[in-house]
Amino acid sequence: MTAAEALRVGLVNHVVPHGELLPFARGVAADIVSNDQRGVGRLLEHYRQVAGAATLDEAHLIEGYMAETWEAGDVAARRAAVTARGRSHIRP
Repeated sequence: MTAAEALRVGLVNHVVPHGELLPFARGVAADIVSNDQRGVGRLLEHYRQVAGAATLDEAHLIEGYMAETWEAGDVAARRAAVTARGRSHIRP
């Protein structure tokens, strides 16, 4: 399968030239690090729990529990951080 095909069918969400791969990956990593770390930690915990589920029903129960106990946090602060991060990517 080519990279373009993988993108088309949804196996990947970005395709970049080889020479841009490392800078692009660093940018994605910086975006992840700049997110609410408590929220990122909860997502990782959630992914691990679902991956360790014995059955699909158990995975659905975990999904429901995580959705019910999710805390939004400071939405305005997160929105400002996302906006600032997006503006930092704009080249003059």
